[in-house]
Formats: sequence, structure tokens, C-alpha cells
Amino acid sequence: MRTKYIMKRILQIIPMLIVVSIVAFTLSNLSTGSAAEITIMNEGGQVNTDTVAAVNKELELDKPLYIQYFSWLGRVCHLNLGLSYRSKQPVLDEIMYRFPATLNLALCATALSILIAVPMAIISAKYKNKWIDHFLGLFLPLEPRFLIFG
Repeated sequence: MRTKYIMKRILQIIPMLIVVSIVAFTLSNLSTGSAAEITIMNEGGQVNTDTVAAVNKELELDKPLYIQYFSWLGRVCHLNLGLSYRSKQPVLDEIMYRFPATLNLALCATALSILIAVPMAIISAKYKNKWIDHFLGLFLPLEPRFLIFG
């Protein structure tokens, strides 16, 4: 019975991952400016139709959108996120370079949130339906939802 439940949950992840990947790809394509023009300007080149066409071919932006998506998805599955348009460094390297600071910020924010939310929740539970409960109830919804473990 437990195995059936776990398999069902795992199978539910697949459509969600597909939707998330489509949204991520779509948002990256909707970003302001042409990727080709940004690349040319960052390299100090002249933006004209010939250079834009050459860079579009190099970046495979001249192919249909569905082919671009599956090509992008294949690269992402192999952790090949490409090169940054700005720095020309691998995107994964740039992410990993910034990851320790991001993790530190997330852990500090979570710890601070727990240090504030837990005492407020205990006080609110102790004085249920009293004025302090209603007062604290104004602030508890402001805490991030990921702290609710049940």
C-alpha cells in the first residue's frame, strides 16, 4: 500500500516538471532584448542584420521554438546551462560561485523567521481566542508558508 502511494506521488512529479520546464524556457525567451543583440553588444560588435543572423544561427535561435525547447531541455538535463551573455563564463560556474552567499542568506532568513514565528505561535496557542491571539494572528500570516511542517 505504501509503495503504491510513493509510486503515485513520483508519477505526479513528471507533469509538474514538464510544466516548470516549459515556463522556465518561455520566461527565458520573453526576456527583454534579443539574445543575439545582447551577445553582439557585449562583444563590442556592430549590431546589423548580418551579425544578428550569424549569432542567431550560432545560438540556434533560427530554429522553430519547439526544437529550441527540446535542445534546451537536453542541455539542462546534462547540466549544460550555456554561457552567460554578459560574462561569457559557464552559467553553472556563475551559479556555483554565488551559491554559498545565497545559501547563507536563505539559512539566516529561515532561522530568523523560525525564531520569530515559533514563539508567536506558542503564545497564540496558549491564549487561544484572547486579544493577544487575535493581535498575533495579524502577523503570523506574514511568515513564509514553507515553515508549516504539517
